[in-house]
Amino acid sequence: MEGRGYSSEDLTWHTGSWDATDEEKDFFACVSKRLYTNLYEALTAGTPLKVTMEHVRQQIAVIEERHRHSGGGGDNPTIAQ
Repeated sequence: MEGRGYSSEDLTWHTGSWDATDEEKDFFACVSKRLYTNLYEALTAGTPLKVTMEHVRQQIAVIEERHRHSGGGGDNPTIAQ
């Protein structure tokens, strides 16, 4: 359209790939193992938790805000009945 200007930006695209291990192909098992391994190491060796309490607090705040905006009901309004 005449009179309108659009900004442009040259982007450099990078592509790559990797081969997932059999363990990584089962995503739930992979992340569960990592979570519980980290928890075990935190409890037994003092390793820092990868999921911090502050991160959990932020997640809970987002969930509570969603409930506040949706009227606080237990039903999920995004799922058709």
